[in-house]
Amino acid sequence: MSYYRGFERFLIGSKWAAPHGNDVHRIISPGSNREIGTVRLADDADIDAAVKAAREALDNRTWVDLPVGLRAQMIRAARDYCARQVDRLVELSASEIGMPVGQSKGRHLAALTYFDDAIEYAKALSRPELRPDALTGRVAFISREPVGVVAAITPFNGPFAMGINKSARALMAGCPVVLKPSPEGALHVEVLAEAYAAAGFPPGVISVLPGGADIGRRLVSNPHISMVTFTGSTTGGQAIATSCAATFTRSTLELGGKSAAVVCADADLETVMAYLPMGTFGNAGQVCISLSRIYVHRSLFDTVVERLRQAAVALVPGDPADRATTLGPVVSKRQLDRISSMVRSAIDAGANAVTGGAVIDRAGFYFEPTILTNVDNSMPIVQEEVFGPVAVVLPFDSDEEAIQMANDSRFGLHGAIFTRDLGRGFDLARRIKTGTLALNGYGITSKGPFGGVKSSGWGRENGPEGMEDYYEFKSTSLDKHAAEWYASHGGAGDE
Repeated sequence: MSYYRGFERFLIGSKWAAPHGNDVHRIISPGSNREIGTVRLADDADIDAAVKAAREALDNRTWVDLPVGLRAQMIRAARDYCARQVDRLVELSASEIGMPVGQSKGRHLAALTYFDDAIEYAKALSRPELRPDALTGRVAFISREPVGVVAAITPFNGPFAMGINKSARALMAGCPVVLKPSPEGALHVEVLAEAYAAAGFPPGVISVLPGGADIGRRLVSNPHISMVTFTGSTTGGQAIATSCAATFTRSTLELGGKSAAVVCADADLETVMAYLPMGTFGNAGQVCISLSRIYVHRSLFDTVVERLRQAAVALVPGDPADRATTLGPVVSKRQLDRISSMVRSAIDAGANAVTGGAVIDRAGFYFEPTILTNVDNSMPIVQEEVFGPVAVVLPFDSDEEAIQMANDSRFGLHGAIFTRDLGRGFDLARRIKTGTLALNGYGITSKGPFGGVKSSGWGRENGPEGMEDYYEFKSTSLDKHAAEWYASHGGAGDE
């Protein structure tokens, strides 16, 4: 296995620069519990230099005033670079974050479409609009301007995709960006830094600096940051929201989840089983939209539990680089201990482990795929995000009961409904409080807005809605002569 030396240089203000400090993060492979490399970490001086460069780029308007079509050319160049690195990213996913190679290539290829989406939606939103006002006889000229310098903060479990989605959208909106990935997963984001460096962005426009929570706080609190886009824990999101409130800094927060799947009495079991195992145990449960709460109509309860058990025991733990592996490790020893503690506490409180419930005795950070029954909806194992391969399964007797239990959560990020009765399905979808849902399936689409309600955060990513937060609206009142002048001078937007 390679020994990695990540971020020996930082991308600061679109140029490579030597790190200011000497702090490093030791990369411990979750699949082997062995050190496989180091990542240099940014310090306060690096963060301050990146924000200063970004603010200068904003003030001199070298990026803001660049036609959206020319911005798109640079984003496409970065995309092309990343497309050539997919096999490298697959290797990094196995070694750095423990994702089995059989599960990662498709994710990385799908992530490339975020570049395309950013270009598409920015072009549409760059066109100002004229709105005649019969009351005043004037015309409202509605335009969008970049919100300012954007701080983008990403977690370990989807570093490449989330790094693209946040940075490409902000850049296409005309915003300079400082991207701070988690130290875990930073090697993935180094690929993105290379892509942006190769694309030749103007000075100051893009910086990429890995660091921990302390550096994140430094970045968020900088007075020149106009917007923070964050994906991570609810606790981290609360801290960012508090900091941003003090300075009226805009924020979008994609936080924790405890997503509910509702399996109705008339559900097609083949459809259920086509989605539920991967929706529950995919990436060892380290997915914010994992279906970790499963509510099953009592008439199907035993059948669904047994079929899910069979799927769980069929998962193959092993080296993430081995294509036969279908259950990878969790990211760290600390996370493994947390999962084990939560499951043990649930069992001590009366939960029944249908399968799993323990650490797997092998090198690395592996936990058995676990199914718990005989749990109450109020228990911590049902209410708190585990972020591991652990599912709770509870019975219900009516749609009303299923809705009540699904909504009895402080989270609201994703969910799934399985039923042959589509009228029932749409009714349940309307009444379950969550930002996204899948009807007879699992997962989200890149075209629909993604985000949560309640403690799962605010703001949206994906779709045209995911671009809006990167802009400020400006309304200019025109008389008819000004409106006619604008229309006659090709006011269809800047391509």
